[in-house]
Amino acid sequence: MGSCIYNEEKILNILNMKIIIIHPEGNFNNNPNLLAITQILIENNYQVDILLPKKNIYQKSIHPMNRLFFYEEHDSSILSENYKLVIGVDLGIIDAALIATIKQVPLGYISYEIFFEDEVGYYPKQLEIIACRAVDFVICQDIIRAEHLSKQNEIPLDKFILIPVAGLDIVRKDKNKFLHDKLSIPHNRKIALLMGSVAKFTMAEEIIENTQYWDKSWCLVVHDRYGKTPLKEKYTYLPNVYFSEEPTDSFESLSTLIASVDVGIALYQQQTGDIYQGKNIKYIGLSSGKIATMLQNGKPVIVNQIGKYAELILKYNAGRVISSINELPQNLSEIDNVPGSIAENCYNLFTEHLSARLYAKVLTNTISEIINRNHSVKSLDILKNQINTFFHIIHLRKKQIEAERLKENVYKSYSYRIGHLITQPYRFIYKILEYLK
Repeated sequence: MGSCIYNEEKILNILNMKIIIIHPEGNFNNNPNLLAITQILIENNYQVDILLPKKNIYQKSIHPMNRLFFYEEHDSSILSENYKLVIGVDLGIIDAALIATIKQVPLGYISYEIFFEDEVGYYPKQLEIIACRAVDFVICQDIIRAEHLSKQNEIPLDKFILIPVAGLDIVRKDKNKFLHDKLSIPHNRKIALLMGSVAKFTMAEEIIENTQYWDKSWCLVVHDRYGKTPLKEKYTYLPNVYFSEEPTDSFESLSTLIASVDVGIALYQQQTGDIYQGKNIKYIGLSSGKIATMLQNGKPVIVNQIGKYAELILKYNAGRVISSINELPQNLSEIDNVPGSIAENCYNLFTEHLSARLYAKVLTNTISEIINRNHSVKSLDILKNQINTFFHIIHLRKKQIEAERLKENVYKSYSYRIGHLITQPYRFIYKILEYLK
């Protein structure tokens, strides 16, 4: 970015355009869409603060007008900041609703995960529903996910902005041998990349085991988004599987890694009963960051029958769509048999359907309109009482018939995040409730 000279009037305007995003997942730098939204807001002269838990992963500001605040290091004094808009990401909507009500400012909601009542339970779901009654706008990925979120969280569809999980601009890099050199892979080997989460819903183990049937010219690189994975020890007997165990610390470094591969693999399979891997995966739509990032970097992707992405990849000849893991070896061998430039096909798909640039104007116009209009907010006492009431109900419920189910969700699945919300009082919301007393 070029240098900018700010006069006094512009500085005062920026100081009066502050937004805070509540992000309890904490993986800000690993989310291409949240990074893109933050960048778009900064380009429109908003200061964007992120409130998140401190984790042992890469967590850095992306711009002088982007500050990171950690739950563990800040108390309710953050409420004295002059924010014009509060945005909650996923379960962060609960904290965000309280802060927005205290500050008497508009409330936005970014949904990357949809929690279905029949999977998460009635009482935990009520916290989300209560908080969502105050939202002024919602960001979701596509119409199918929007319809489900609208029904589950009782939000009118006319409040939705549809933005796929994707970054900003295409990346053109020359092919390199980064992973070959880093992992001692023979230079004549072609690389299929499995990146991001390697949880059960990604079919990671099925893909790894399937490498036994691949042509010898191919190998698989597993790049977990946070680095090391226990899968490495389990599959030491497979000679054409490599593990990249150093997490990338920027989008630039991830693009360098991707420039050394030939194809990405992104398969999804619903895990019944899990609040993150169940219906949230069944209706994945355009919420796959790994698919979008591969296409953004000009790399084709092999996907299974997952709806919208499968349709787009077939339409643009930007990869392959398989119905069974058994079809993977053949489709790998045929991935280059595409008319024209497969890289250009990927770029076209990204720029015409996925890039956050496509949705920047509607996002910034919506936010500007909401900030500048007189908005109605819920009574602070009403919202405070509702939140307190449902926390009390959940704690009682936890000790009764849902105790075992909650325990199972917390310790045996990815539901630990909502489990912490219910059973571990460390989140910022408790500081807010103290502030309200």
